[in-house]
Amino acid sequence: MELSVEGERDMAVATLVGHSAYLRPEELFSLRCQDVLEPASTTGVYCHWTLLLGPLETRKPTKTGVFDDCVILDHPSLQWLGSHLRRLKNGREPHEIIWPFARDRYAQRFKAVAKKAGMEKWNLVPYSLRHSGPSWDRATRHRTLQEVQRRGRWMTEKCVC
Repeated sequence: MELSVEGERDMAVATLVGHSAYLRPEELFSLRCQDVLEPASTTGVYCHWTLLLGPLETRKPTKTGVFDDCVILDHPSLQWLGSHLRRLKNGREPHEIIWPFARDRYAQRFKAVAKKAGMEKWNLVPYSLRHSGPSWDRATRHRTLQEVQRRGRWMTEKCVC
């Protein structure tokens, strides 16, 4: 919220995407416009935006060595993110990074708003999103432990905890 209030709307969107999809910072900041896939339908199973991680043509797999992995942005309370993702993609080249800001600037702003919110003692960094998303999904009972493990692309349950 604070990023948005301070005029950093795109950073706020990136924060919610990273949180919801349990992304590592490298995954979040390597997303190209063509890796952010629009829904194929307005209803049913194909009505959600999807993130393509480790696209084969980049020859750079995910941390776990997988190519063409997908994370669906399906949280009911975050469906409005689609209009912002569409705006970010609009008029841009497919190979361009979707975020119109530098990773280091994001990290600085992230840290600054955490401090402003009184959370400085927790040393929050963008990587914190990777674990705050699963914690939120488990605390709200939105996903089971097994669903969180699959979504987070963790090979073993031990890595989730």
